[in-house]
Amino acid sequence: MKDFKSGFFKGLGFLLSISIVAILVLAVYSHYPCFHYRNAFLPKDDIKISLNELQTKTLNQLISKGIVISASDLYNDTLAYYNTLITWLIGILGLSGFFGYLYLRGTGKEDAEKEAEKAVENYCAKQSAHTLLESKIAAEVDSQVEPIKESLEQLKEELELLKNSTPEVRIPPTAPEEPR
Repeated sequence: MKDFKSGFFKGLGFLLSISIVAILVLAVYSHYPCFHYRNAFLPKDDIKISLNELQTKTLNQLISKGIVISASDLYNDTLAYYNTLITWLIGILGLSGFFGYLYLRGTGKEDAEKEAEKAVENYCAKQSAHTLLESKIAAEVDSQVEPIKESLEQLKEELELLKNSTPEVRIPPTAPEEPR
């Protein structure tokens, strides 16, 4: 199940990457101003042109077909393009953030479960080693202390026998030696 989840999220990430590239390409080609206005002639504001009736009629037809546009129309279209582009980028960022959150949450849970299992195994191994070491030390100490206890018991018994078998002999205190 874990392999399925990680494969699923990798595939989802790949599809998200391809979708982002496709959306960006479509956004650029559908809204990029140079594709719309490649035949447009935009004179500067300070140039005054005098046109005859045929030229005026032709210019009005070009304006009505959208081939020639005014500066305000160009400004409005460029502004709309960048607004659309920013909206798409914010949407893509939101989607990638959401999918990133899902991916990290899924892998984070898996990693946490693995670490928890390792920690429990290590703790159990340390505890069993600790109790095994304690029991070995206790057995070794008991095996070394037991003969000493027996020896002490024997010495106590012998000391009691000595006390009971011999009369009490008092040694008079000796006088301190005088200096010569």
